[in-house]
Amino acid sequence: MLNKPYYTASLCNPRYRRLSLKYPSLSNLVEVAIQDLPFGPESQVAPSLDADSILHVPNLKNPKCTPARYPVPMRFGERGEGYVVGQFTLLGLLVLSLWLTPSFSPSWLTWLGWGLAGLGLGVLLLAAWQLGRNLTALPKPKPGGYLVQWGLYRVVRHPIYCGLLLWALGSSLAHLNPWTVLLCGLLFVWLDRKASLEEHWLQERFPEYTSYRRQVKKLIPWVY
Repeated sequence: MLNKPYYTASLCNPRYRRLSLKYPSLSNLVEVAIQDLPFGPESQVAPSLDADSILHVPNLKNPKCTPARYPVPMRFGERGEGYVVGQFTLLGLLVLSLWLTPSFSPSWLTWLGWGLAGLGLGVLLLAAWQLGRNLTALPKPKPGGYLVQWGLYRVVRHPIYCGLLLWALGSSLAHLNPWTVLLCGLLFVWLDRKASLEEHWLQERFPEYTSYRRQVKKLIPWVY
């Protein structure tokens, strides 16, 4: 199943051809009738629906009802790219604060914090490995993916975010000051919103996600 719009050219009628814009994730179909599209023996460029999308027609010498799919470039933000930018911005600021700001942590809290940070990195890497080919930084699931409910995903729905937050919390405790605490809190809120958007798309694609969501917590095992 594709997770982005694509054009399907119906070549059954050489005089009157239809260009369909499909959105599989929304289960609807918009058809646009276009006359005299220049389908010829050689590659040509047909008119597009808008200025951003150009339909390139391949070599079709015998166009007998053969559907051809052409990807449409997706605009920035349609797959949640803004959340990824915000996430890495907050992480970068947190790393900078660990280097450039003073720490008020006692020695025991420093050791405890770095231990939690190391545990968080371990959770993150294990969860990424268990996610397999589904792994993506974007909230929108990859096409052809499957729902993972084993391993760490039996304990928390978003173990990668959980590991990332555990690393941020541990780093903030190891290098305690108002800046690290503030950035850790902002990261939690941001990842919570990103996970909510991701779950909206997951529920559209996987009907069984609703029951999985009721059984497993979102970001903190057995708590939240």
